[in-house]
Amino acid sequence: MIRLSLIVFVLAASLNGYAAGLQKKFSVGIGTYALVVANNSPFFDDDRLSGFSFSGQYAISDMFALRAAYYALEHDDFSNIDATGFDFVGYVGAGLMSEGFKIYGGGGMFTETWEVGPVDETFNGLQLSGGLGYNWNPVALDFVIAVRQKSDYEDLVAGTGAGIDAAASASLILSARF
Repeated sequence: MIRLSLIVFVLAASLNGYAAGLQKKFSVGIGTYALVVANNSPFFDDDRLSGFSFSGQYAISDMFALRAAYYALEHDDFSNIDATGFDFVGYVGAGLMSEGFKIYGGGGMFTETWEVGPVDETFNGLQLSGGLGYNWNPVALDFVIAVRQKSDYEDLVAGTGAGIDAAASASLILSARF
């Protein structure tokens, strides 16, 4: 009986030490998401949308990671305008897998659909993204910003005399790490 207890204790202690040494490569999170499409029209306000996002990240190493996010937004001024979208980004940085501070930048793509009643408009393009955050053992907190390609947004306002100055998004994400 003592021998069995000793074997169980040694096995549990070694598994605990093994688990403590594992790097947490995956994270799944929920967060806030905001999008601004700035125009240069004296007659129209910038489009500002806000809502929530779900994201998943895989850290290939402490320097490379991939993140995908789904977001659902509502226009801040016109509640009948809703947007849903997806973005995918590859990052290069420091501290992406280990505990502690992290900083990263990279590029990827986005696709989203704005709906106004039965009418919808789809936007696609490339984006440059960066962020910073902190990894604790079980959770991570990230602040991410992205500058988007504005050509699809410009197509929507073509002929109105307005142009698009910039399109950008920001997100604050709380994630579980495993």
